[in-house]
Formats: sequence, C-alpha cells, structure tokens
Amino acid sequence: MTFRVWAGGLMFLGLVACGGGAPPNLCDEGRACTRTGPGELIAVDGDTYEYRNTRLRLRDWDSPESAPHAKCAKEAEAGAEAERRAYDLVNGAEVIEVLTYGRDSYGRMQAEIYLDGVPVGYLLQQEGLAAAWDSVTDARRPDWCMG
Repeated sequence: MTFRVWAGGLMFLGLVACGGGAPPNLCDEGRACTRTGPGELIAVDGDTYEYRNTRLRLRDWDSPESAPHAKCAKEAEAGAEAERRAYDLVNGAEVIEVLTYGRDSYGRMQAEIYLDGVPVGYLLQQEGLAAAWDSVTDARRPDWCMG
C-alpha cells in the first residue's frame, strides 16, 4: 500500500464522516471507468453487485447482511432493505460508472460504482443502509446489530 492510497482513504473517510457531501466521482478525473446503464448491473445486496458475470464488492463501503448471513434479526431486516434500495437505485439511474480494482479475499472484484455521478455507497449511507469502511486496511466493520 502506498502512502498516496492510504492518505486518500483517510481523506475519503474524513469527508464522509464529517458530512462533507458526496465523495468525488473518480471517473470524472480521467480514470479508466466502464460506463453502462441499468439492466447490465445487478444489485445482489447493498455492497455486492454483478456486472457481466463478475461479482463486484463496493470499495470503502459496508452494508448490513441479509438472511441467512446476518448476525441478528435487526441486521437481516436492514440488509433486506439495503438490497431492495440498491436495486431501486441501480434501476433508476441513467448513467452507471464502474471503476474496478483488484480482487478481495472472496474473489470479488473491488469496485467503486457511481449512479448518475454519485457513489452508490454514499446514497445508501444517506438512508442508514451503508457505512464508510476502509477496505484497504480492512478496518473493523460496523456492527449492524447495535443501537
């Protein structure tokens, strides 16, 4: 991990945690993003998607798990809502941009997904269905069963 990636991740988490608005769309900065539309990207749950038979895991966002993977009933309920909302957001977007990175420990491609220029994780976070999470350092994930 380079200092630039580490510092960038801290800046991203700081902006999100302090309510500094939506994180920037990195596709607008000349990164090699794939541009698609609804119908090609499928929301599996709040932080997992499928694009052309490839599983994508949102980078730097975590959402609650749905049953049977949830740790409690509260998380399962929130996970089901995150899954429904992610589906609605993806299918309501006009432009979808995907920026991929390497694979995670489960073989999923890590990705940033933008719906009409806004990170899908940020949109879900605004509704309490996702939380910023530093996937580079694999910091402790939110406990969706608390509170």
